[in-house]
Amino acid sequence: MGHGVAIPLHPVRGRRHDLTLTDHQRRDRDLAPAGGAGRATAPALVAGASRFASVFLVLGERPLPRLDAAQRAGLVEFVEGRFPAVVAEARPTHPPRVLVPLDHDAPDDPALAAVRAAGQRLHRAGPWRFAALAECTFPPWEDVSAYLMKHAQRPGPEVIDEVKRLYDQLTSGRTVSFDELAALIDRHLQEA
Repeated sequence: MGHGVAIPLHPVRGRRHDLTLTDHQRRDRDLAPAGGAGRATAPALVAGASRFASVFLVLGERPLPRLDAAQRAGLVEFVEGRFPAVVAEARPTHPPRVLVPLDHDAPDDPALAAVRAAGQRLHRAGPWRFAALAECTFPPWEDVSAYLMKHAQRPGPEVIDEVKRLYDQLTSGRTVSFDELAALIDRHLQEA
């Protein structure tokens, strides 16, 4: 049986969409262990965690929203530059993996194309491997309703009716981001 290792990272509130950072020390600080224990750098965290299993890094708590040109450039710099540099410095025992979930409107979305191109360049350069995962789709109302019913603070019928009304309004004839749906659900669950 394998061992699971998690690096508890504190979320960096208010910076979720700031993908244009170039200050490596600030990014390493943002990856500090939860609870503020120590001042470990990102390479030290990756090296420590990879002693027992692969490190799996997911960018963002939700899929990254639609990105402008500067944000795309920052994301590509992370994928092609900073992440490989952290791994090279860490010299992990087990190979790390990174998941870049992107919210997009179409298969030709510029952010999606930029991340794919960066991943393919790393793949060709070696020793990295790039794999595009199957696309996730926007959840139908039945999935949203099931989520609400399983929530620890199960909302009452009036909240569910209101979320359904807003879900229908959100999805009527326009493209909606996962982030918009998640924000809507979170807001109504907090008010319940």
